[in-house]
Amino acid sequence: MPSVHGGWSARDLGVALPDTPVSLLERSVGEAPEVWASTMSSGIFKFAWKDYANAEATEKRYGLRLKSAYRPGSGLPAGVGACRWFRSASTCMRLTDSGILELQPDSKFGQAAELANYVGIAAASSTADTSIGW
Repeated sequence: MPSVHGGWSARDLGVALPDTPVSLLERSVGEAPEVWASTMSSGIFKFAWKDYANAEATEKRYGLRLKSAYRPGSGLPAGVGACRWFRSASTCMRLTDSGILELQPDSKFGQAAELANYVGIAAASSTADTSIGW
């Protein structure tokens, strides 16, 4: 986050991921922003910002709380390795070594039906209703 002294300053958000992070995405869902983190082999983690609106000036003002964890075989297909994020308008998808995944209505990640015959290596995110760069 920007520092009042110029440059950037680090903030401890109170999160310890179980593995090396690969990618991070923040997106707004209604009024509640979410932070998604993917790791090399431990899965995907969804966080919400903690509400510190009424915190005293001396208290911690930044932090995340875990909302969901998706692990291989539990919310993610078994055998899925590292996931990388990309976004198209309001849809967030994950590129994996075995296919392109999206969050399904049953709150588990599954193969994106329209991309079933593809494996993604890299993609450029888009926030507008436009094409995605592959």
